[in-house]
Amino acid sequence: MRNENPTFRRLVPDDEDESVLETELLNKTSRLKQITIQLGDEIKNSNRFLDDLDNKFSKSHNILTSTIGRVGKLAQNGNCKIYFYLILFSLFVFLVLYLAIKFV
Repeated sequence: MRNENPTFRRLVPDDEDESVLETELLNKTSRLKQITIQLGDEIKNSNRFLDDLDNKFSKSHNILTSTIGRVGKLAQNGNCKIYFYLILFSLFVFLVLYLAIKFV
């Protein structure tokens, strides 16, 4: 026999309420699973992107290091002024080209 107290009825769900709650819980858990899978895929893609970026920065670092070494060797050979002016001229040309591309 069930207690006909209204307070008791609100606390104890009947079979229909249980099936509705069960369905809602099932829907929520499946949605949570989908979100978790999507999050895992996004993390994998981000890690690939970061690894690729790290490789590119490493290559750029190696190129810059070797270039600085070559400039240092040129400076040790003498005739520094010629190479210094050549580097300044190159930087000036790149700056002008950059500004021309950006503002034109």
